[in-house]
Amino acid sequence: MSELKIGLYRHYKGKMYEVLALSRHSETLQELVVYKALYHCEFGEGSLWVRPKDMFLESVLVDGKYQPRFEFIDKTIMGGLMERKNLSTGSKWEPIIGYSRLVKVGGHIFISGTTGSGKDGKVTGDAYAQTKQAIQNIESALKQIGAGLKDVVRTRIYCTDISQWELIGKAHGEFFSEIRPATAMVEVSKLIASEMQIEIEADAVVN
Repeated sequence: MSELKIGLYRHYKGKMYEVLALSRHSETLQELVVYKALYHCEFGEGSLWVRPKDMFLESVLVDGKYQPRFEFIDKTIMGGLMERKNLSTGSKWEPIIGYSRLVKVGGHIFISGTTGSGKDGKVTGDAYAQTKQAIQNIESALKQIGAGLKDVVRTRIYCTDISQWELIGKAHGEFFSEIRPATAMVEVSKLIASEMQIEIEADAVVN
């Protein structure tokens, strides 16, 4: 049985197709692949069933040369192109340390450790206030790429005093009581500045 790559393909006539799913049909003992037209083509918008042999074993004669009926172009994740996007806040530390505020790859979003710093860059308030501000900062980053807190699937909370867990948890719950992401709260000896009591990482997934 031919091995199939989930990704973007170019038809020999120039039409573009994207692999959406694989399904095995026992009655034919062959793997069938669903393609969805990315652009209007002779098949119309929608799905097209193609057998593996049409992908890799069958060639067509074009300008005196044989070439595959379908040519693999690029990988995809969950039906979307596997494109990487880095989001920067313009902080002087980002290029020095080598990090981004947020990285989006396909439908997966990874947000760096976020503290409760305000617009002026200062961190003030108790653990509750800093947790609220940190989550608002995470929300702000997500909004810049068209996502939101509703897309968050995991948070990781680092605090310098675990005895403050109720205050931290209360602030976290005010944002996530219905979203219910997976989470963890751990105590660390210190953060990068003495006034910082918490730091939060977050992961999100969008379609």
